[in-house]
Amino acid sequence: MSEWDFLHGLTGQELEDAMSTGATAEEWAWIEARESEEETEGEPRRNPKH
Repeated sequence: MSEWDFLHGLTGQELEDAMSTGATAEEWAWIEARESEEETEGEPRRNPKH
């Protein structure tokens, strides 16, 4: 399994975004949800939103 297997099945802008960021839209939604949870717990945000 390749580190690029997550790109399988993506097309167009979704593929370009995933290639440039290293994550799919669904993965970014999960990441942002975890960061939001951290903010509500009083921890500083580690990664700025894109």
